[in-house]
Amino acid sequence: MLNLDSETTPSKGWLYCGNQPSQIWVIAYCGYCRTLQVQEESVNLLQSQLEDQKSRFEAGTVPQFNVLQAEGQLQNQIPSK
Repeated sequence: MLNLDSETTPSKGWLYCGNQPSQIWVIAYCGYCRTLQVQEESVNLLQSQLEDQKSRFEAGTVPQFNVLQAEGQLQNQIPSK
């Protein structure tokens, strides 16, 4: 059974499994959350860039290749299920 110790978890990053502290699990979980946040920010940025390329293509200032490239980059960043 995993229990978070409210006194030590926020400041020292310890997770208690029974009576034994395990800092590795907290670090791994925090790293996973940060990875998800970075992926989400990256997808948002790529969506914005795709919309920008579409607008530029419609205005005639960039070739369709730029739109296709932006679409591919966005699809490559979205995690597969």
